[in-house]
Amino acid sequence: MLLFIGVMKQMPPDRAINGLLLFLFPAGLLVIWAGLAYHARSVSWQLPNWLLRWGPVVYIGAFSWIGIPRRAWQELLFSAPAYDQQLLAREAQLQSAWSKGIEDVVVKPIIGVKPHRVLITEWELTTDPGHYINSETALYFDVKSIVIDKKLLPQAHPDFHYY
Repeated sequence: MLLFIGVMKQMPPDRAINGLLLFLFPAGLLVIWAGLAYHARSVSWQLPNWLLRWGPVVYIGAFSWIGIPRRAWQELLFSAPAYDQQLLAREAQLQSAWSKGIEDVVVKPIIGVKPHRVLITEWELTTDPGHYINSETALYFDVKSIVIDKKLLPQAHPDFHYY
């Protein structure tokens, strides 16, 4: 992470920090803890009991002060079900258009979902059929073009990049 900050002159994406905080640090602590337990006689000192009891509580409590895990849980519990339903409906619409031979497809924007940029990114189909997200999605679904309905854009959250 420090290398990323040094090279890119910015923080890494939230999902990278989540992976670091929620998996790599606890896994590293577990490996150290297991190593100490396995070779307990070779270690001249022992961890105090209060640290063994309160260490995990403090570690988990620290996550409540950091915004990234909180935003991830907000997205997972509150935004993800609606986002998933709308993407599944969009996929069904695109597959239906392909089976009917419709080449230019207009889909609804994601409505009622705020991207917190942890699990749900702000990158979305746009109103420009030549945009790379639109052209790659059209290529995937084997249609000529896909765009977002411009009339419904005011209902979508402005944090999505619709252009």
